Amino acid sequence: MEDDDDKSAKDDMKVDEELYTLVDPKKIRTTNAIRGLKPSRVTGIVGNMRQIGYLQSEPVTLLASQKGGWYELVDGNHRLVSVLKV
Repeated sequence: MEDDDDKSAKDDMKVDEELYTLVDPKKIRTTNAIRGLKPSRVTGIVGNMRQIGYLQSEPVTLLASQKGGWYELVDGNHRLVSVLKV
């Protein structure tokens, strides 16, 4: 029989589940940027966002903080910087 601690630990290890939610971009941290930003790409994305808005088909990938309140950016650095400029 499983105790509650074992069950909770297994629930915390789920990574296959996708969750889509709106997040305040100011609550997203970028500490592990793999590639540098290309200013021309950011400018292009900003222009597109001003014309057609944020494309929900191209979300950023985030990892929620264990302590809550903020998120770590996993993928989408150009899109995040662009959103903050719009």
